[in-house]
Amino acid sequence: MNTKTLYLDIAIRVLFVALYTYTAAMKLLDFPVYRIKMRRQHFFEPLKEWLVWGVPIAELLVATGLILPFLVAAPRLRRAGLVGNLMLISGFTLYTGLAASGIFGYVPCSCGGFLEGMGWWVHFLFNLVFTALAAVGVWLQRDMIRGADVSPSVCGRFSG
Repeated sequence: MNTKTLYLDIAIRVLFVALYTYTAAMKLLDFPVYRIKMRRQHFFEPLKEWLVWGVPIAELLVATGLILPFLVAAPRLRRAGLVGNLMLISGFTLYTGLAASGIFGYVPCSCGGFLEGMGWWVHFLFNLVFTALAAVGVWLQRDMIRGADVSPSVCGRFSG
């Protein structure tokens, strides 16, 4: 991974760690209001209470997964954190797209912080941009993974 790629990878990770930490903190700091808004979402009733706790926990776990490989020097975990990130933001983007299309009727935004002030279409576009960034983050790891899978003995066979 060259220097520019590494800096872009770090910038994407920092951006998502900040986003997820911020939104999870906003949800947990104003938990009673967040819980009411989540209970008004259009999910199966038994799933709602799981999501009340699951969404901020998932955000914090993904944020941790994005920085943990650097803290414990585990380069193979770098891609896993980014794939988890892409899955989480893709789920949020799908939901905001459905909410923006009006398929659910009125739904309050339970995202927390400044995201709640966005309209659904603006929120959907915001999430699309972040989904694209998450996809770029996964794509950037391709060279690192390929390089990590090649051992010196294999390289020696191919060198003249």
